[in-house]
Amino acid sequence: MIFGPLTGAAVNPARAFGPALVAPSFGGVGKFLLVYVAAPVLAALAACGVSVALRSLHGGDPRDAEPTAFAGEPARTSKR
Repeated sequence: MIFGPLTGAAVNPARAFGPALVAPSFGGVGKFLLVYVAAPVLAALAACGVSVALRSLHGGDPRDAEPTAFAGEPARTSKR
């Protein structure tokens, strides 16, 4: 919060998006709008890539694994 005046960053990106969007129309500086839009998208894509890579190293989807009990106990299945 204290670095906002130094860097021009806002605590609330939604609050900064509107003025940055219309600033070039009024001669203002809106060149950092791309950072607020592209950075979260690129970070999400990178996180997806890391998730896929870790799943492939682990051996697949953990939801496909058989349920197990504590170490040393056989798994109990309930049949009704």
